[in-house]
Amino acid sequence: MENIFKQVNCPSIIKITHSYPISVALALEQGVGDILSHQAVACVNSVSSSNGVARVNGVAFFNILYKEEGKILSYESSAELAFEISDSRISADSLVNLNIYVKNSAVTKGANGLEITAQIHAEGYFNCPRAISFLEDIEGAVVKKGEITPLTCVKCFTATAQVDGEKSYPFFIERVIYHSECARVTNAISATGEIIVEGEITSELLLLKRNGERALERIVTPFRYEVDCEASEPNHLVNAFVSVNQATFKISSEEEANSAEIACEYSLFVSGVLTAQTAVNCVIDGFSTTNELDFESEKEEITRLLETRAIKHKHFGEGDITLGLTDSVIATAFCAVEELEIKKEQPANVDINGVATCFVIVKKEDGELYGERVQAPFFVTVESDQAPVFANAQIHGAVARNLEGKCLLEFEIILTLTSAKQEEVVLTVNAIEGEERDQKSSAISVVFINQGDDLWAVCKKALASEQVILADNPDVTFPAKADKAVVVYRKLQ
Repeated sequence: MENIFKQVNCPSIIKITHSYPISVALALEQGVGDILSHQAVACVNSVSSSNGVARVNGVAFFNILYKEEGKILSYESSAELAFEISDSRISADSLVNLNIYVKNSAVTKGANGLEITAQIHAEGYFNCPRAISFLEDIEGAVVKKGEITPLTCVKCFTATAQVDGEKSYPFFIERVIYHSECARVTNAISATGEIIVEGEITSELLLLKRNGERALERIVTPFRYEVDCEASEPNHLVNAFVSVNQATFKISSEEEANSAEIACEYSLFVSGVLTAQTAVNCVIDGFSTTNELDFESEKEEITRLLETRAIKHKHFGEGDITLGLTDSVIATAFCAVEELEIKKEQPANVDINGVATCFVIVKKEDGELYGERVQAPFFVTVESDQAPVFANAQIHGAVARNLEGKCLLEFEIILTLTSAKQEEVVLTVNAIEGEERDQKSSAISVVFINQGDDLWAVCKKALASEQVILADNPDVTFPAKADKAVVVYRKLQ
């Protein structure tokens, strides 16, 4: 007897975290007064993985708001990031998704400028392919087959893109005091040789008008980008992610018309995974009319599907600071999610806990300005029978208010959850051929079956195919409704 085996690379998504401290010195020519608040964000520029290590290159952006002679001023700077993530499970070209965050950032004034300290936290998800083998067919035997469709291919892709946008305003703008960006993917599809990624970029801007007033504005820029991918076919599934590496704004103001236009230039990092599924027929059980068969089976957990969905959550709650009764919040800036935890304790739900961090600029009754760092915990319950493999969170339209000394925060969170549907299957991995069966000399075989026996169980007892059993016993239905005898007519040798 010949055993025919089929091998499939069944992906397994693994999570790897890494952190390291950074310290950046900023030498400034101008003096710096009171520091109101600051933003520190990090973006990925490129990731390359080989066996046991992933090399990450990125950039950290710093935006510092400070007060000098009663005016709000800002200073922007950046620092290159380069680090390695070591783990024996990482293989070549295995990146699925990588996020990096800046945690516990602080700005202090030194003798010749500013000193920024922070912790860079990297959270990477890699495809760890696992080869599984199973018996596909048995020569010379009657077999019962089942079909499974595992996720058999995960191909990672990365690209950079440039996106332009613009917006007009009915007032004169002197400059952009600060800006904060987030981007999300709204659709990703595969075509022959390319992947089409669609999404939008949201910029929160604090603008300084000609009359000295400040205005909080939002610019939403849609984008559509085509990523070359030789292995892509129209029926493949695509999960894509996007982050803003850099954003620049050019202001064109007209004094006579008292209007302005802002041109936006964004540099994006696009990454994602391309997945394919292969339907496989595998042997569930079998028997031979000529020889005894002994089957060896193993339980295997296969990934059936990798899917992403976006969920919007409105949050309105109290922050962790207390304000003076006469203080007014004039700007809410630099919003981000610093902590995100996923728990699945119920079969139909997934619980997501997080902490949103915002920096607010507060004005006292006498006109003095000061900055505060506000944190607000949030909790979201999502209906899902699958535990997410990983998640991203972005904050839009955050607004802080003072209500009797309580700092109330209102914002919208867009959660992007990626889930892997797992299924445990029992696969026949080997079949051992034993001694020859004793051939019946009688032309009729009588087999006694029990109530509840299905057709396949009867076939194995009678050493006959399903078609033979049904043809010789038209009065018997399966599963058997009572203890009964079935007849198999055989040809005499």
